Amino acid sequence: MYILRGQSYFYTMVITVAVLLFVGAGLYWAFFYTPAVGTGSPRYWLYFANREATEVVGEKRAQKGVLTGETIIEELIKGPRTQNLWPTLPQGTRLLSFFVQGRIAYVDFSREVKENFGGGTANELMLVYSVIASLTELPEIAAVQFLVEGQVEESIWGHIDTSSPLMPDEQFIAR
Repeated sequence: MYILRGQSYFYTMVITVAVLLFVGAGLYWAFFYTPAVGTGSPRYWLYFANREATEVVGEKRAQKGVLTGETIIEELIKGPRTQNLWPTLPQGTRLLSFFVQGRIAYVDFSREVKENFGGGTANELMLVYSVIASLTELPEIAAVQFLVEGQVEESIWGHIDTSSPLMPDEQFIAR
């Protein structure tokens, strides 16, 4: 009987030591290998036209601070940093306002987005899907409504119906 008690004590000690080692290793890992919340830069994708203007291609970026839809549009206006990608928003374009309601992003551009547009169906597709693909990387956005100077227009550039919110179309987006 005494021997059985000794074995029971031995197994209890082995299990206790194993649990303590497991918990200690987990705490060590969490403390030394997990970055603190809020550190680092959020990574996101901006989409710009490829050379042939057949699809928009992602360019990975990092953002200091909180990533917002406004930031994404402002970065799209600045254009790509990568060779072989082309800007999609015309020079002089400004973001007048931006808000999200019911998973729809409302993007209000200055009149330059229309006046300085180079024209053509392909360029229009690249502009529209560059904005849509970039903004829908944010989980709170599923579609985009384009506005110019606060107004919804039936077709801002003449080829695509912009009178209602548009969703991503994967045939124009290289993900």
